[in-house]
Amino acid sequence: MINLHAYIKKQYESGAYSNFGEQIKQQTNDYDLGCQQARQDFINHRLRHYPNALLRFGNVILHDKLTEVTTFVQGYNDQMWILRH
Repeated sequence: MINLHAYIKKQYESGAYSNFGEQIKQQTNDYDLGCQQARQDFINHRLRHYPNALLRFGNVILHDKLTEVTTFVQGYNDQMWILRH
């Protein structure tokens, strides 16, 4: 789980999500970034599965150190559910 957090953080800091525009990037929260990534993955047919329950459990154990990742994944999974139905 910590590797997932490091991966997402590294991708974010390297500009992997910069195609949404700098102003939007500054104004959006982790949930919205997850939703945007889900839409982009859906368009590009690169669907991913993130274990939301496992991340929430890890977040409790690690005293909220995975909050950003958990929120991102929740947004991603919620948007994927909407796009599929």
